[in-house]
Amino acid sequence: PAGLPLSFEAAAGIWMTNAHPTSQASDSSARGSGAADGQAVFEQISRINHACHPNTCLSWDGAAGRKICCAARDIERGEELTLAYWEDECSEGALRSERQQRMLERYGFECRCATCELTGARLAESDARQRQICETVKRIRSSGTAHAALAQDVQLLETLLQAERMPAAYAKGALLYASERARQAGELAT
Repeated sequence: PAGLPLSFEAAAGIWMTNAHPTSQASDSSARGSGAADGQAVFEQISRINHACHPNTCLSWDGAAGRKICCAARDIERGEELTLAYWEDECSEGALRSERQQRMLERYGFECRCATCELTGARLAESDARQRQICETVKRIRSSGTAHAALAQDVQLLETLLQAERMPAAYAKGALLYASERARQAGELAT
C-alpha cells in the first residue's frame, strides 16, 4: 500500500525509533510473571520529539490499556511538547557529550534540544549539575542504611533536577529506595 515502508529494514527502523513500552515494572500483571514488556507505536505520543530535559513524562495505564502523557513542569503556550527518549537513563545524570553520543548511537541523530545547545558558562554549569545528579543517584543506590544523609541526598537530587528543569518525577526511584530503606530500619511507619 502507498505510504508504507517497502523493506523490513525500514519498518524495523520505524519501530525501533518510535515504539514505547505498554507496561511498567510496577504493573501487577507483569510482576513475577516473567513476561517481557510489550511495545506499541502510538499515533500521537510516538510523534513527540526528544529533549534531554523534557516537559512531559510518559506512563502506562494498565487498567485502561493506554499510554499517558503528563506535563512534567509548567508548559508555556506554544511550547513544543518533548519527552526523554531514554527517560530511565536521563534521570541518572549525563554530560552533554554522553547524551549526544547515546542519541547518535541509538537514534541516528544529534540532539539539538535547548539543553544540548547551551554553550560557555551555562553548559559548564549544566554539566556540573549533571555530574552531581549522577554522583547523588549512585550514593543513594549504594546507601546501606536509612539515615539523615540519605534523606538529604534525595532532597539534593530534587533540587538539582529542578535547577536543570528536569521532571521531578525523575526523583521517584530515589525517594522510593530511601523510603524502603527507612522502613527496613524501622524509621518509617508502615
